[in-house]
Amino acid sequence: MEQKFDAVNDINRSRSNWTIKIRITRLWESPPYPKTCPDNTIDMVLCDKDGSKIAASVKSVFANKFKNNLKEGAVYIMSGFNVVASSSTFRATRHSYKLNFQYQTRIARADDDGSIHQFRFEFVPAVKIISGELDQNILVDVIGRVFNMSEVHESSSSDPNSMRVTIYIEDTDKTQLAITLWGQYANQIVQYMSKNSESAAIVVAFQFCKIKEYSGTRSLSNSMYATRVMINSDIEEIRQFHQGLQPEDLTSPMNRTGHITMTTTTPQEAAFAGYPLSSVDELYQSGDKAIVCILANVIQVNKDRGWFYNACKKCGKKVDPDGPIFWCHSCKGLVNQATIKYRVELMVLDESNSANVTIFDRDVFNIVGLQAPQLHDEHSKGMLVDANHTVNWPVKLDSFVGQTFVFKVAVVKSQWNDFTSFTVQRMTSDPSIIDKFTRYRLAKVDLNATDGNLITADKAMTSPIIDLEGRRLTFTDDANSPSTATLSSGKRSIDEASYEGHSSSEAAKQLVMPKKKIKIEKN
Repeated sequence: MEQKFDAVNDINRSRSNWTIKIRITRLWESPPYPKTCPDNTIDMVLCDKDGSKIAASVKSVFANKFKNNLKEGAVYIMSGFNVVASSSTFRATRHSYKLNFQYQTRIARADDDGSIHQFRFEFVPAVKIISGELDQNILVDVIGRVFNMSEVHESSSSDPNSMRVTIYIEDTDKTQLAITLWGQYANQIVQYMSKNSESAAIVVAFQFCKIKEYSGTRSLSNSMYATRVMINSDIEEIRQFHQGLQPEDLTSPMNRTGHITMTTTTPQEAAFAGYPLSSVDELYQSGDKAIVCILANVIQVNKDRGWFYNACKKCGKKVDPDGPIFWCHSCKGLVNQATIKYRVELMVLDESNSANVTIFDRDVFNIVGLQAPQLHDEHSKGMLVDANHTVNWPVKLDSFVGQTFVFKVAVVKSQWNDFTSFTVQRMTSDPSIIDKFTRYRLAKVDLNATDGNLITADKAMTSPIIDLEGRRLTFTDDANSPSTATLSSGKRSIDEASYEGHSSSEAAKQLVMPKKKIKIEKN
C-alpha cells in the first residue's frame, strides 16, 4: 500500500505530527549562531509534488547530526520537526510557516521518481517588481535576456566578495530590470562572459533574489547565500525562453570581446560615483526623491533640533514611547528597550545658497568617533550646570562647523504640505573625491569678515544657478544603479533615513541669521 504524506501547503501549528515527502530544491549554509558553535546553520527550501514550497532550518547546535545526510536536489521523507511562524524579514518562500529541525527530527532518503520538480522556479514579471506590488521581504525568481552589463567593480583585489557587477535583463514582456550581483555571483557571470564570446542571446534564470528600493526605483540583488544563477543552462525554463525570442533578439546586443573591464573602487567612491555636482540652490528645485550631490561648508549645527532619537534595537528604526516601553512601526510591535542613534541637522553653504541637511548615525560616528550611546554617557557625566540651566549639547558635535564635505542628499517632499526635507545618505571630506567632483577649490567663507555680501537662507533665493554641468566622478560609470550600494557600503534608503521628515529645509529659509556680512575669498 502506497504511503500517504502530508501536503506542504497544509502545514500549520495546529499539530506536530507532520510527515512530508519533499525535494531539497535549495540548500545553503549561514554563519553559526551563536558564534561559539563550531558548525554553520543550514537553511533549505523544500518542495513537494504539488509544487508547494516551505523554508526549513537546522540550527548550528543540531547541524553536526544532519549535515552529512542533507543534499541539495535529493528527495527525502521527513517528520518530527517544529513548525514556527515565518515572520522573518528574509523569506525564501511565501509559506506562512517554516520548519525548524530538532534533535528528534527524522529524515530518510527516498527514491526520486521525478514527480517533484528539480528547481521549482516561480518567475515573476519584472513589472511587478518595478511597480512595488510585491512583498520586499520575500525572495523572488526572474528570467530574462541579458541586454547590457556594467563594468566590474571591486573595492579590494584580495577580497573576492567585494566584486560587483550590474546586469540588465529584459523579460518576455520586454520589461527591463537591473540586477546587481556581488562576490561569487558576480564572478560567475564575469567568468561566463569571458569564456563565451559568441553572439548568441544570453538568457539567465535567477532564483531567490532580493528586491531592493533606492530613490523610488526597484531592482534586484543577490541574497548573501541563497541566490541561484543559471546562465544559458540546459534546463526547460531557459530552453522555452530561447524558443520564445523574436528574431531580432536571437543575438546578444552586447559587444563581447572576451575581455572584461575591471575597475577598482573603494566603497566610498562607489557611493558617489555617477552623480554630477550640483549647487545647494538646486536642492530647492529638485523633485521628490531626487538624489543630489553638493559640495558645501558647514556653517552651523542646529542645536534646537536635538542630536539623537530613540531606535529599535532589532531593526534600527525610530520608535515612539508607549508608557515605559516603546512601539516600533517597522516591527509592528512593542519593544521593551530602545537604543539611541544620531540625528544631527547641519546648516550648509556654498556660493549659491544655504540649506539645512540632516545626517544620521554612520556619518556622525565617522566624524565624532563615538557611537551615540557612548557620547550620551560621556556627555551626561561631564554635563555643565549653572544656576539657571543645564548645558545639554555635546561639544564634540560642534566639530562639523567649518569643515567642507561632499554631501549625497535625498530630497523628500511631503505629500501633505509644502515641507521638503534634505537627508544625507552619504558624506565625505576625502580630498580625492572632492577633487574628482570639481576642478576648482570651494570658495573659503570668512565668518568674521564685515565686507562683501552673500545670500543666506533668510534672504530671497534669487541668485543665479551656477552651471555645473560636466562635474561627474570618473572612477565608475554605473554605481548609480538603484541597487549598487546595498551591503557593505552601508547605504541607507530614503525611507529609512528621512526620519519622518524632520530635516527642515523650509526652516532653513525662515531662519533668522545674525546680520553679519560675509566675505567670500576666492583663490
